[in-house]
Amino acid sequence: MLDSVIGQTRLKREIEIAIKAAQFRQEPLGHILLTGIGGLGKTHLLNAICKELKAHLTLTQGKRLSSSNQVKEFFLNGKEKSGNKSSFFVIDEIHEMSMTAQEELYYPLDNGTIVTLDEPINLGNFTLAGATTDPHELNSKSLINRFDHVWELEVLNIQELMIIIANYFKKELISFSQMAIETIANRSKGLPRLALGYAARVRDRVQCYGRKVVFKDDVLETFISLNINEIGLDKNQQKYLTILSGSDKPLGIESIAGRLDLPLDQVKLMIEPYLRQIGLIISSTQGRELTDSGMEYVKDVIVSS
Repeated sequence: MLDSVIGQTRLKREIEIAIKAAQFRQEPLGHILLTGIGGLGKTHLLNAICKELKAHLTLTQGKRLSSSNQVKEFFLNGKEKSGNKSSFFVIDEIHEMSMTAQEELYYPLDNGTIVTLDEPINLGNFTLAGATTDPHELNSKSLINRFDHVWELEVLNIQELMIIIANYFKKELISFSQMAIETIANRSKGLPRLALGYAARVRDRVQCYGRKVVFKDDVLETFISLNINEIGLDKNQQKYLTILSGSDKPLGIESIAGRLDLPLDQVKLMIEPYLRQIGLIISSTQGRELTDSGMEYVKDVIVSS
């Protein structure tokens, strides 16, 4: 249920309004496009919405849908397994669908049916939810415009992340101090997935010593081993800033990716968003460059180290 989702207060209120309004009209919720950077919990939120609707969940990955037939099978299999429940179809990373597969979504979204060689099959009461880290990669505005709700997740604040981390340690029967979980939260970039991943590594360190208590030194030693600095930058993000600091002009993303020896998508989706979020870099038509804060940070932290 939505109560299980930590944070996203504004969005959850918007979702509650949409669900209650649809129930009042005795109509389906409508189709959903959920956006946000990786690690925010898009599929977790969609699972919670599905439970609120008491619907049957059918989940797949966008890259698994490359043909018209695969799209039809996705819908038909979900409908068959839903029984008397309404259907809730989720396509994670929907932008990874092929153009042909994306276009195959148009008819069921518009008409609620699947066209087969025999006769159209009605999908009944259903919702399609697409989750994506990069909605701009969807090949056509025609698809985006078919979603009734376009919702965006926000990064979590420190207090919300601390709740998630505290809940994790309690589940693992590990005692902790507020300082320990705050240190983890401060380096988690506002992302629940990162916070839980770091908490798991801290748990491992504690348990390897046969303890059930987390000390601040356990947390600090974990981050040293992971090469995560005090504001949560990993080694690739630190190197990214160093590359920009060594250039006397803006650099193109392709050039930066080449110097990092990383795929372009990884740089765009995994490295840059947080650097932009905390105001260390800006993008322009000329390329990427450090902000004044970014230049000061590189001088004070990275270069001096």
